[in-house]
Amino acid sequence: MSFLKLISLILFITSISACSSQKTLPHPEAAQPLHSQLKLATSYYNANDIESYQSLYTKDAYHISVRRPMVEGREAIGRFFAPGMKLFTVSTEDTILDSGIYGDTAHLLMKSTMTGTARPGIRIPSFTEQRIIMVLFKQRDGQWLIHRYIASFSPEQDRGVMAK
Repeated sequence: MSFLKLISLILFITSISACSSQKTLPHPEAAQPLHSQLKLATSYYNANDIESYQSLYTKDAYHISVRRPMVEGREAIGRFFAPGMKLFTVSTEDTILDSGIYGDTAHLLMKSTMTGTARPGIRIPSFTEQRIIMVLFKQRDGQWLIHRYIASFSPEQDRGVMAK
């Protein structure tokens, strides 16, 4: 092997190693810290703590749902959810379908059943919704922040919403 080919091979291997040096964690190792952030968001929602809730989002976050308008930006997301925080507490049962961490970016895909219960003194009906949720996270200062939150409802609910 010529010296030039050897140097080229070493450079090629080094470039591959550099590209793969970012930590990639498959499900389930990646799921725990990401899912913990969503559980923290639920606890802030239930505490009616809008500032802490929106602090879990990046400044340029999007919240996208088939049943609601798309909301852009950390503060707008907080304003969007503030009225609901005064009316309901929520609980979720989640099944993680897929997750991964790729350097400072991560994803979490899950099936979730959310139950909303009226706060004491509020007279509105409770609800239960099934959702498929895809969340993209960005890491900032060691914390995973929600960057894109995309929610679809169950196929039956989606068909009902789309028909209206």
